[in-house]
Amino acid sequence: MDDEKVRTAKTATMMDLISDKLMTFKTKYVNEYPNRKNYTFSCSNMILKTIFDYEKANKPARQIIDSKRYYITKLYYGDIMDFDEFPTENLLAAINEEQLKNEDTKLSLLSGYLNACRKSSAKGEKYDFVLIALMVLTVDKTNYENYLTVICDCARALGVNDNEFEDILKLIKLMYKGNDTGSSFKSDTIKKWAAPLLKHYNVKLQS
Repeated sequence: MDDEKVRTAKTATMMDLISDKLMTFKTKYVNEYPNRKNYTFSCSNMILKTIFDYEKANKPARQIIDSKRYYITKLYYGDIMDFDEFPTENLLAAINEEQLKNEDTKLSLLSGYLNACRKSSAKGEKYDFVLIALMVLTVDKTNYENYLTVICDCARALGVNDNEFEDILKLIKLMYKGNDTGSSFKSDTIKKWAAPLLKHYNVKLQS
């Protein structure tokens, strides 16, 4: 089996694991806030194409980009929700390939997503986004420095601090290498968010 086929198979396994362990927030938040209404709207999996050049990406990178539809959750009290809080909802849901040919439109779409994600009640969504974006860089080094700069800018816009960012990188290393890096995690927020995945790898966290 050639290297790309091995990476493709490994990527598929990891994305299934991430989906199972980390991206189940809708059920989680409904259970935690039983007296609140819960609404979600989807952002096309093409949101990562506003960052990466999909046509130039290798097969594992495309696999990651295509694997996830991002969801923004808003929890609220009462029977009325003001959807004006998410003015880009319809725009985000309607991303298409033609729009992605225009750099200004790509920037607008990405900004809209980041704004909605930042306001989301499901706080783990910002970590989901940074994780998946960094995983693309892990399997495809094309234009690495430029893409990393954009991802770092997105992370800052979402309020992801340096320790959280570094811990997400450690989590990716754990998934690829199987190393026990849990004891060196700096951020309690990442430990909590990634707890199901860390448990899967039998990582022992220091208190």
